[in-house]
Amino acid sequence: LGNLRIDVQSLRTTINNTAIDLTLLEMRLLGILLRSFPQAISRGEVIRKIWGDELVKPGTINTHIANLRPKIEKWNHGIKIREDLILIQPKDG
Repeated sequence: LGNLRIDVQSLRTTINNTAIDLTLLEMRLLGILLRSFPQAISRGEVIRKIWGDELVKPGTINTHIANLRPKIEKWNHGIKIREDLILIQPKDG
């Protein structure tokens, strides 16, 4: 999407053809968000897709997104959290 590419076979993520170092969990989280684009996805659905039936606090997603954002700052899209929904939006400018 935009200038971001994920190669799921090689587990490689690039922005503007430059590799970025993501943890496996960050890559899974980003992949889930990309697959739901342009629709928003609920925090609960993201938790189910990553952790299954494990008990995970909803704020855990905020922590992982906060860790992910600086790594993808050159992406021409951004991850937004609005109440219980998470979505990807193009950046302005």
